[in-house]
Amino acid sequence: MVRAGVIFVVVAFLVAATVMLSRARRADAAALRRLSRTWSWAGFVRAAAPSTVRLVLWLSAGAPKALIGLGGLLLSAAPVVAGYRWPRLVGVSLLLCLLASIGMAVGWQHLFALLPLSLALTGIWLLALALHLQAGRTGLHAHTNSAPSSRAPRKTPVERRDKTRP
Repeated sequence: MVRAGVIFVVVAFLVAATVMLSRARRADAAALRRLSRTWSWAGFVRAAAPSTVRLVLWLSAGAPKALIGLGGLLLSAAPVVAGYRWPRLVGVSLLLCLLASIGMAVGWQHLFALLPLSLALTGIWLLALALHLQAGRTGLHAHTNSAPSSRAPRKTPVERRDKTRP
């Protein structure tokens, strides 16, 4: 069952990555940021369900392990919140989420359902981070590689008036 889940996640990730790469080649920086934000939302939703279940189950027992679920919720919400409030922190928060999901993939032996979940989250955070970095590069190149305008600069109304007067 774990093998089927892993195969499904890997195939779904490859299809999504192929579609995103084809869209990213033709997109400008704003569109890439929107795609990155969409994948951040997908990562949040994907991580929020098990984190909420863990939080509720452990909280109902009164165990301090409920903080793991709360941490999962807060960490997965970080890129979404950063995307709207602190755009400079999006890359850092996506990297932290990627490292956390890789850590889950490494330590999956205790919970068999954790491997497909962690692989899916790793793929989602990796796509979001790649799109965010590509948006940064596209925005940087748009400013540095802009061709000079072939037209003469526009004149203000005062400059035009001064030329027409004798």
